[in-house]
Amino acid sequence: MSLPENFIGIASFAPALKLVWAINNDLGISLSKTLDFQISNKKTGQKTPFTTFAYTDDLNKKHYLIANKSKGVTLLPKIKTIDFIYISNTSGDKLQEINKNLHQSEIIRGSFILPLDNKSTKLLISLFEE
Repeated sequence: MSLPENFIGIASFAPALKLVWAINNDLGISLSKTLDFQISNKKTGQKTPFTTFAYTDDLNKKHYLIANKSKGVTLLPKIKTIDFIYISNTSGDKLQEINKNLHQSEIIRGSFILPLDNKSTKLLISLFEE
């Protein structure tokens, strides 16, 4: 399975469930709540859960929406102004189309296609190897 080269950062004041509802309607998909993505603090070993929604489409492409913030911890600190991360192993053109549709949502303040860095790549590997 191929890993995406980019992901979409989403800025929204909406609560997670309202955002998921809007994304499902705008994109015609069915993201649903799944187990939270967790990271461990290297120093303390304490795990922080990040709210996660997932969907696998008819072409077996995976789609995830993950909160970028939880309990004062930011999943991807380089983009701490982003509230949610939309990750999909769809093609670059499809990702552009998804981003265009997200821009039209009234509850999304902004959505941005962002390149992967080392930390986000490690995150993706764990998600897409499930």
